[in-house]
Parts: sequence; C-alpha cells; structure tokens
Amino acid sequence: MGLAPFLEVAMKIEHPNAQPLTQAELEDLEKLEHLIKQAVIDGKVTPYELQQINVAIHADGKVLFQELDLVQRFICEKLNHGQIGFER
Repeated sequence: MGLAPFLEVAMKIEHPNAQPLTQAELEDLEKLEHLIKQAVIDGKVTPYELQQINVAIHADGKVLFQELDLVQRFICEKLNHGQIGFER
C-alpha cells in the first residue's frame, strides 16, 4: 500500500466543523496581521516580537488556525527561505 494514499489525505486540511469567525475574531486577526507585518518589516524578527505575537494570539484564550496560518506565512516561511532573519 505504501505512504502515497496517506500523504494525499494528510496534506488535505479540512475544517468541517468550523464556524464563521465573529466580528471580534476578525478584528483580532487584522490586528495580529498588522503586528506580524510590523515585526518583520525590518527584515528580522526578535524574541521580544515573537513574544508579543504569542501574547496577541493567546489573548482571547483560544488559538485559531487562521492565527497560526498568519505566523506560518509571514514568519516561518520567510525564515525558512532566508527572506528574514532571527535576531537573538
């Protein structure tokens, strides 16, 4: 059987029980996106900036996959491709 069928299923992300985001969640996402973009605008991200982003994500007591997606797209992928650096 191999891994091919598993990989095809594992790569497809579905959220069948996802509820529409509330107005407050949409506003929080917008604020988070702005915070992330401000953090990377200088081409690097610092531990302090990551801490601020983490605090913003957890501020309402829950973590949305959309919040994680923002971090993935604007920080993780850019770090992995050398588009931004990490300042210690």
